[in-house]
Amino acid sequence: MFEKAEKILTEYVERGAKVCVAVSGGKDSMCLLDFCLKSGILKKDSVSVVNIDHKIRAGTSERDSAFVKAYCEKNGVEFFGYCVDIPSIAAATGRSVEAAAREERYRIFSRLAESGACKFVLTAHHALDNAETVLMHLFRGSGISGLKGMEILSRGYVLHPFLTTEKSEIDEYAERGNIPFVTDETNADSAYSRNFLRNEIMPLIVSRWGGAVRAVNSLCGEVGAVIPLIDSLADKSLISVSGGVASIDLRAFGNLALAPRYVIRALESLGINCDAERKHIDAVVALARKNTGAAVDLPHGARAEKTYGAVNIFRKVQKEKSEECVPFALGSVEFCGKTIVSERADKAEFGKAGELYFDLKKISTAR
Repeated sequence: MFEKAEKILTEYVERGAKVCVAVSGGKDSMCLLDFCLKSGILKKDSVSVVNIDHKIRAGTSERDSAFVKAYCEKNGVEFFGYCVDIPSIAAATGRSVEAAAREERYRIFSRLAESGACKFVLTAHHALDNAETVLMHLFRGSGISGLKGMEILSRGYVLHPFLTTEKSEIDEYAERGNIPFVTDETNADSAYSRNFLRNEIMPLIVSRWGGAVRAVNSLCGEVGAVIPLIDSLADKSLISVSGGVASIDLRAFGNLALAPRYVIRALESLGINCDAERKHIDAVVALARKNTGAAVDLPHGARAEKTYGAVNIFRKVQKEKSEECVPFALGSVEFCGKTIVSERADKAEFGKAGELYFDLKKISTAR
């Protein structure tokens, strides 16, 4: 089994090169780990494991991480364990739990690769995952880039050996080999967008069109081959980057087929490689036809602004929060350059502009 995965590993990973398998404890990642240890393509002592406890599932996420760690200890596999409080990060940044988890995972993967702990981080994404990713991009309003799906090698160090492998093959491998794994109960929670697509939508699609997953993956290959051709038609000199500002010459917006590609390149030059939906790209393209000074906000704190002869994209400067602390007191108090007047009131009259009401019984410092 896994002939396609064997071909990918043989093509990308030199004998003896260090790889780190991302293992959650679920069926897919445990099968990938078992395959890497037993296939003979990789040296066993060159294989390590990275596990991340995202703190999304109280109690059970720790259980899963402990399961993976115990498996590695039993089989003599080096284990890298991380614990990241994703719900807190998501709440603090305003990002979705899914987006925050993805960003933190790749931050950790990058750290492992840069430190020399491994040359590649291997993930268990398979053909169904890829099809779901393409549909997610499509439904969110992706441009043509979203239709190419996942790449076998991304970011220069993240390798997907199972990307051309069907989910049914993985299930069969797990059953034949009696592969141990744990089940993430949140996988059944369709409140998460990907779970909704996987649990509710994909079964309906596959029941009607049995070859849907293969068809989507085939389209990915074609789109991936076409995009470089489209990009080759773009004039690179129309984009300049200086001082954290990517400037797109207005001439780049003359061809509506190429205009989105210039915007995407400009965003990538600023390190913004995800979360920019088609609506964001279209909004930037539309700026070219607006008056100087027109602007739109973009993901990751970026902003695009029409200037004379160009559209500039840059990250907004975040103002530091004031740490000034002034004790509460009745009367006039100077605070942040303004005068705040506080006085007792017999009753609250909500609705008056510029007025706030507090319960003095709950303000111990009031005098």
